[in-house]
Amino acid sequence: MSYLFPPQRELLYPQFETYRLKSLDPATDVISFPLPGAGATQSRVGYNQHHLSFKETRARISWDHLAVGEGARGLYVDADWAVIGFELGPDLKPKFSRLAELPVPISSSEASQQYEYPTVAPLSSTHWAISSGSGSLYILKTSAPDSDTFTGEWTARYDLTLPGSPQSVPFLIQSAHAVTVDDIRLLVSRSVPGEVKGKRRAHATTFEIVEMSLDPAHRTDVDGSESPSPSIRWILQGSDLPYWCVWSGSGWIVLSEEPFGLSSADEAMEEEETPEEEAKREREEKIAKLGLGASLAGGEVAEPIPVKQPEPAPEPDDKVWPFSWTQDADTVNVTIPLPAGTERSDFTISLTASTLSLTLRPERLAEATSLQAFLSIPTRTFFNDIDHASTTYVFDAARHVVELSISKAEENNRWPAVFLPEDEDEEEVPETLSASVLAAVRETFSSIKTRQADEPEGNHPAIPALLREEMDFDLDDGEDYGDKVEGKFADLSGGKVGRDVLVGHILDGKPSWSKQSTSVLATPLRSDDTAQSTQGVILKSAVDGLLFSPESGVDPATTPWTHISTVPALAFVMSSKRDLRTVRYLTPGSHPDSPTPPKRPRTEESSKTIVLAFDAGSSSAGQGNVYIYYPPTSKTTALQGVIGVSGGERGALLGVGCVSVEGKDVVVALCEKELVILGGVL
Repeated sequence: MSYLFPPQRELLYPQFETYRLKSLDPATDVISFPLPGAGATQSRVGYNQHHLSFKETRARISWDHLAVGEGARGLYVDADWAVIGFELGPDLKPKFSRLAELPVPISSSEASQQYEYPTVAPLSSTHWAISSGSGSLYILKTSAPDSDTFTGEWTARYDLTLPGSPQSVPFLIQSAHAVTVDDIRLLVSRSVPGEVKGKRRAHATTFEIVEMSLDPAHRTDVDGSESPSPSIRWILQGSDLPYWCVWSGSGWIVLSEEPFGLSSADEAMEEEETPEEEAKREREEKIAKLGLGASLAGGEVAEPIPVKQPEPAPEPDDKVWPFSWTQDADTVNVTIPLPAGTERSDFTISLTASTLSLTLRPERLAEATSLQAFLSIPTRTFFNDIDHASTTYVFDAARHVVELSISKAEENNRWPAVFLPEDEDEEEVPETLSASVLAAVRETFSSIKTRQADEPEGNHPAIPALLREEMDFDLDDGEDYGDKVEGKFADLSGGKVGRDVLVGHILDGKPSWSKQSTSVLATPLRSDDTAQSTQGVILKSAVDGLLFSPESGVDPATTPWTHISTVPALAFVMSSKRDLRTVRYLTPGSHPDSPTPPKRPRTEESSKTIVLAFDAGSSSAGQGNVYIYYPPTSKTTALQGVIGVSGGERGALLGVGCVSVEGKDVVVALCEKELVILGGVL
């Protein structure tokens, strides 16, 4: 894992062995109710010709069509473009209401824009934002959660128009946040397709994320032919759709495989010339046009065009590192040079199972320029845990060096660095290969054979057998070698599970991105931004899933997140699933609607995370299950539940959410024909 996500040893389960099956009763733990009207659907391709890239198709397959809000309420747009709301009663029976209707998009084979799904996002307890999928944003005002009836009316409509687009552009609502009661921020995304010739795209699709601001109480003409455009605060461009977005307290956290940034035109505008620079450039251009020896009206003479001199060759790397190090299968050897004349009383050193502490007297530190930056952080964390009992250090007074012999806690585990970086800009000290390692490398290269003509490329003799088994053979559109799998998670025959993303933080349109990617296994089940920002995401760490939460008030793209809890062997058990549509987690009892949300110490919180992995249920045979991984009951075991949710007469799974009914968490799942209530699984 990257330096942004340092695991805490006390929250891990190194002795975990297995999940045991927990019995769930389909008759009592899962109840379903038929949807009114034509039901829900994700098949919206009938009204337009679609030319979707692989990235767009992947995002649409996993899109969540269900939005939930306060008061055990939820909304979705059905197959007839009606906005349907439901509210769960104390007996967990939903009461459906037809709240409003969206205009049906007009089919056109000459459409220049790619329509999107209609999307819904809660803004407050009585206001919802709903996009039509064709470029319009509607504000729906509903009755209060404590009302006897669930009713709604359109109060405003906005058409999203952007620079360079003469008409409104379709978009997806990614997330919403209320800065104040009358200032709602919406983060939306849209695709900017390249030119289509025949059935192929001449240019790759690019994507934009846009932050808009609006007042939910402001009213506009809903039925007019033209509507105002919402206030656009900033636009960023990238090469993939965002995977997960949430407000972090000071800006947006965006997880995406590719970073978003300013377009080339926007970057040019940001580097706008000053009046003095502009005048100088214009004068030089005029002189250059006249030629050598010519003069301007003011008497300025054209100067000879300077000949560009070749750049000097780069100087050899003479960087002095604060220490040197080598390693073998079970030991890391570190040599730290100290200033000449240093005595044992001039420094202090101590070791723990995961850290090294080293301080030097100020007068000695002033003599050691190469050590000043390194010792500015007195306590360093080892890259991996060490065997503290077997680790030793020696001070060689004649050579003025400290030599550490660090015993690895895990043998045959090669370290890429000695210490975890404290800053993303900090350079890692390169390893000095020992003589024995260099000799082994020479011997390996001397024994390499050439590949015969009848042997496949993957069996090249220079590639070790174990490495050949781990190689990932890529095909077109990023599909992994092996069987095709629906959903977010690729076939595990290539060893891949989860979604590799970068961590981005966008504040007032200025993005910052992590330098390393990490693999996301699960996102929060709750839809309110407060719960999401405090709970974070579950990331892959070896075979486990680790829940990390961002720190408040800092840049989450550069500041380490906090390890909250561990779901043991989550990545391992997910590797056997072949039809996963979405994987979510929740912490029962922490819903904002709960009477008294509990505040537990971290060690107790670590035993409360529940993960729900939902099958798509879109296969023609069988049913779609939900796999529920409960908190560990001991250091070695935990419970797992499996129960059917989608497929068959219910149809494919379209979305999931979590509502609070009288302080109790209830999971709801939207299928094509039925609404499924998972009342007893938690």
